[in-house]
Amino acid sequence: MGYLRSNPTTVCKRPKVGQAEIKPLDNEAANAFTEAIKGHRFENLYLLTMYTGLRRGEVCGLTWDCVDLERGTILINK
Repeated sequence: MGYLRSNPTTVCKRPKVGQAEIKPLDNEAANAFTEAIKGHRFENLYLLTMYTGLRRGEVCGLTWDCVDLERGTILINK
């Protein structure tokens, strides 16, 4: 309709989005974590997450139809 001759957002500065630094566990920390979770009701879930690198949403979306024990595979589809 011609009310605005230019886009007023072109002069805006977008805020910088900081990214958290990723600090993977070293062997000593991974072993300590493994010992600390022994017997915990979510031990297998924690180990799966740690050794596969799956994200929280991927792990929470797992269902038994995603697991193929014969092939030893897990399908991530959610």
